[in-house]
Amino acid sequence: MNRAPKVALLLTFSGALSACAIGNVGTLAAKVEINGDACILDLYSAGLHLRTRPDDFGAHFGYSHRTYVFPADDTLRPGWYFLWFPATHHTALAQELMTIGLEISAVTPLAGVSLGYSHNTLSARLPSDESVYIEYAGNDVHVVSLQYCTEGKPCEITPTSR
Repeated sequence: MNRAPKVALLLTFSGALSACAIGNVGTLAAKVEINGDACILDLYSAGLHLRTRPDDFGAHFGYSHRTYVFPADDTLRPGWYFLWFPATHHTALAQELMTIGLEISAVTPLAGVSLGYSHNTLSARLPSDESVYIEYAGNDVHVVSLQYCTEGKPCEITPTSR
């Protein structure tokens, strides 16, 4: 009797259960892309992840893919990061949050617990005296346009041509 497939499955399952991350360190992978005035951070994690970002505070156990859109600055450099990614203190202007497993969120409007598949998109999380125009098409980061206005008046919308 060949036990190799059963042993491989058991090792994979136990490895996923023992994986963990706290904040921006642990069993995770992150991809940073810069497009014009927008910085997109894609974060992948498996196992237990205690999230310490003020705009996405909580925890999950399972698999998660989270996308954050920030104004571009010098703190995040494009590329892939494994087991660690550079932290930014900017609040995400938009978030796409997907979890398969147990999700505990402590940030409104998503505060609560979910079990199974959870997929949420949040945009324009700004103070009342700021505005933003985001043109974002999921995984195709080449069509992202970002106008972030802080003068207390709405942004003048100038969409990009495709």
